[in-house]
Amino acid sequence: MSNISRCSVQLDQMLSGIACLLTFMMILSVTQSYTMTVEKNRYAEISPLSERCSTSNSSLGDTIVCSGIEIGDNLTALIEEEVDNFENDDRIVGVLSIFRILTENRKLSENWIQTTAFRVKRLIFEAPNIDDIENNAFRGYIFEELIALDIASLTIEVLNEGIFEGLQYLEELTISQCRIHQIFANALRPMAASLTMISFESLILPLDVTNLTGTVPLPKVTYVDFRYNDVGKLNAQSFSQIENSETVFLQYSLIEDIDCGTFENMTGLNTLVLMGTLLTTLDSCVFGDELINRMQNDTLYLGTNNWNCNCDLDWLKQLKLNYVVGDTPRCYSHSCLPFEEVEFCP
Repeated sequence: MSNISRCSVQLDQMLSGIACLLTFMMILSVTQSYTMTVEKNRYAEISPLSERCSTSNSSLGDTIVCSGIEIGDNLTALIEEEVDNFENDDRIVGVLSIFRILTENRKLSENWIQTTAFRVKRLIFEAPNIDDIENNAFRGYIFEELIALDIASLTIEVLNEGIFEGLQYLEELTISQCRIHQIFANALRPMAASLTMISFESLILPLDVTNLTGTVPLPKVTYVDFRYNDVGKLNAQSFSQIENSETVFLQYSLIEDIDCGTFENMTGLNTLVLMGTLLTTLDSCVFGDELINRMQNDTLYLGTNNWNCNCDLDWLKQLKLNYVVGDTPRCYSHSCLPFEEVEFCP
């Protein structure tokens, strides 16, 4: 091959790589924008932030929103005042949303809110100035019927074993935008028999998925969301405590490798989202025939990954052709063309 021809080939390869990168960045931008819109709509029915507490009605039930208040008796009294205005007599707060709360020593103490005047079904707690949560912080009359807890934007780094004591009826746990890098093995034990959904999203620091669920089996968990985390690698132990999961979101979690047998014992798994990872190839043993046979059409998502489309990955192309794959995976090695347009084994 002449020098001119060789340069031409190299130029074509470089241009293809640039085009592929631009396509990936565009898809990533659109996906992140969509995710932000979904999260915004999630709280669309909740009243705007205020400098005290306010009440509104929504499909979630009676909702109280408090913002910018010093924690302690002041907060409790303000919430009780709102509850006194409820039209119903059960004194149940459907959603209690607390934003930008002020605390001493940047700590959420054990008795940060104490009352026997009402109970809460769902607590949304967002306070960037808190970096510590004491044990039993969610124990007490007010939380005895709590079924959903959302914690966001705290600077807390560790979840101790006693933080969730008293939440034996909690069904949904969501922790996002925190700097958590350690979760004690028994941290989720108090709600092990009740949890059906766990979401640990955007925890910033590198994480081993196994550490997210600890050593206590969570038999009722069917919905798992670990998106936007630095996961690295998945193995046979990653989901050992949540083997009954049916839906698993792992998109944009910097996954570099997945061992054979990772999903082997997840007999109910029917939706798996692996979009936007660092995967370039996969061994066919990762999913296996049994898992593929269980999954319904369009329930495996593999798009926005830099797939190296060759004979070793031809099995994955066949899954796409058989409608198991629900999005449009593309070949980074072939100018970002969709799987269907590339001959993996020329």
